[in-house]
Amino acid sequence: MKKMIFTLAACAAMLLAFAPIASARSETAALDLEGIQEWVVNSPLLLQAYNAYTVRAHRNYGFLSRINAQSHLAFNQALDDEFYADGMPAMIDWQTSGMKYGTRDLRYNGCELIAVYNVLLHFGSPRDMSKIIYEFERNGALWLEGEFGTKIAQYTKYLKTHGFQTESFKNPRALDDARMDGDVFILTYRNAGGLTIHTVMVWQKGGQLIAYNVWGGPFDSFEDLLNRKGAYLKAVRVSG
Repeated sequence: MKKMIFTLAACAAMLLAFAPIASARSETAALDLEGIQEWVVNSPLLLQAYNAYTVRAHRNYGFLSRINAQSHLAFNQALDDEFYADGMPAMIDWQTSGMKYGTRDLRYNGCELIAVYNVLLHFGSPRDMSKIIYEFERNGALWLEGEFGTKIAQYTKYLKTHGFQTESFKNPRALDDARMDGDVFILTYRNAGGLTIHTVMVWQKGGQLIAYNVWGGPFDSFEDLLNRKGAYLKAVRVSG
């Protein structure tokens, strides 16, 4: 039964991902994206399975992203200055860049990359966004070629490859029990009322949580942040 529900959730995820493509090709081919989303959100078992699928699914060959990585690099390098202030790389707090990533651009699907970029900069290891995109694309880290952004397991893998250590947490309470001043986290949650997800860097400073690329804050706790933003999916504490 659980396997069947998990499979249904995976199918729903694929329908949600490819609905915009179908709609763009033909009005008659358009899928009822809102109807699919409402169906999953209003089914507790299906929603639980969808959350599990989002966190655990990692198999993604990324054929198109690997092919396009080199051409995207050339395009994106011309836009790297967007992330500089006074000639220095700056923390990203808004998702507005038109850099290409998979089938979309960062305005649509770049939150995981922005979180990684901010973590690298915070720890004094800045990296141009164009190079981060290139590495994720070359390694097939996109979820359905970027229609669903990045597989969230991949940002942990990327950080470890670049010499960082990560510690995972099962739920927001565990996060709040463990956090200390100066800690840096990457948090992924499902946005309230829907199936889209968002990933942000969170920094604890002076007992409060500062989250980048998300409206609002500072937050008193992870529980406070998630009560305002959505349902917990995954979080890791990052250390250099």
